[in-house]
Amino acid sequence: MKVLNAQQINAADEFAIKNEPISSIDLMERAALGCSACFPPIGSWNDLVVICGIGNNGADGLAIARLQKENFENVRVLILETSSQYSDNFAINLERWKNLGGEVEIIKNASDIELHSDELVVDAILGSGINRPVNGFLAECIESVNRQKDYVISIDLPSGLDAVSSNTTCAIKADLTLTIGAPKPTLFFPESGQYVGEWMLVDIYLDDYFFKSIDSAPVVMDFVKAASILKERRPFSHKGIYGKALLVVGSEGKYGAAILAARACLRSGVGLLTVHLPSNGSHLIHHSLPEAILSADISKTEISSIDDIDKFDVVGIGPGIGVSFETTKALLDLIAKITIPIVIDADALNIISENKSWLEKIPANSILTPHPKEYERLFGKSENSLARVENQKQNSVKYQIYIICKGHYTTITTPSGKVYFNVSGNSGLAKAGSGDVLTGIITSLLAQHYTSEEAALLGVFLHGHSADLLRETMHENGILATDVIEKLPFAFKDISKANYIE
Repeated sequence: MKVLNAQQINAADEFAIKNEPISSIDLMERAALGCSACFPPIGSWNDLVVICGIGNNGADGLAIARLQKENFENVRVLILETSSQYSDNFAINLERWKNLGGEVEIIKNASDIELHSDELVVDAILGSGINRPVNGFLAECIESVNRQKDYVISIDLPSGLDAVSSNTTCAIKADLTLTIGAPKPTLFFPESGQYVGEWMLVDIYLDDYFFKSIDSAPVVMDFVKAASILKERRPFSHKGIYGKALLVVGSEGKYGAAILAARACLRSGVGLLTVHLPSNGSHLIHHSLPEAILSADISKTEISSIDDIDKFDVVGIGPGIGVSFETTKALLDLIAKITIPIVIDADALNIISENKSWLEKIPANSILTPHPKEYERLFGKSENSLARVENQKQNSVKYQIYIICKGHYTTITTPSGKVYFNVSGNSGLAKAGSGDVLTGIITSLLAQHYTSEEAALLGVFLHGHSADLLRETMHENGILATDVIEKLPFAFKDISKANYIE
């Protein structure tokens, strides 16, 4: 599933109109039918009010009002009349609405908007093509709706948001956004995403050939993509086939991070796991992880040396290691001599942020997994999320590394300049230890000979889906990193059962 901006969506519509072929008004009808099918159960509301602008988003709203007329006791249509120049599709759908006996209320002052508690509100004021902040009359109307609304469904995007920008000064606060044709970048940014609520894609069956032709568009990492990556284990196989991984983890007071990363690595299918940690933590590995091989550092309390790396398929480093002088030196020695991709997280990222020249020495196709603050320390602060994604993409290309910037919609960028937005996961992951678990998962997948891109994408999705499975039976407040690990086998099973189309 590709993420398109307003210009690309318009181009996709035009391609469909020309090549399907289908008229613009019939394509709009298809969108209205798709939106209507996504409405929540209507038992909570007796009436429907559709608030329309005078462009094509308003035309969508009029078509939805017509299609929903028999489902509600009353359907009201409010038209925010900013001009007498209606779009062609708006004029057509307005006539169709009136032919059904539907009435309209022309709104010329925001104070005339009156919403009732038993009304489901549809926001069809502005579409995704706006290119400047909303002000004046329309801004007053949006603020009036936000003050009065109970539950709002926004068509395509909440009015006031454009398709790409992460910043806004005024927008509808939707409970459900029905985005038409393709997801838009603004859905994935925290600044604008707070207005979106839950979002659903309304498929209007635009041409697949057109979507495949847009190589530069970001991609949504979802079940379909995860299923296309996952490899099934062979019936006739042995542990050597599934790789040898080394995790360099832990320091005095931070052995929990080591155990979380190692347990997640084992739960994700690695053949052989060696855990290298300070010797004071040896007993914890023996008791907590009998499946792992122990490698004790010569230091009792910190990582001071990392030897014999040639026998491993992958090295993951960072969870709980601290930032001492000896550990810093050990990390630099590792980066200087290793030639295979490594997974770098947590304290290892913090060490590199203090030694930024090391970025150029990290092996190609390595995977960095910063949270937003770690990202800032590594690559600097960005003006907003849109700028940060662009900066992240540039750094992936510059250093030929994969960067996973963790968040509600974790962003993955690649050395070739691709951008992925992950859609699995929930706020239960906003807990200590979640990042350590992700490091273990990705390290395990790399050991199993997934490519770096496959390991990054599948690892992030698995991590999030495990948390989603937990949310089915518990509140996000109670989800722990250890719970996520225990759900990993079930997340793998879900993905293995999913169907996908290349």
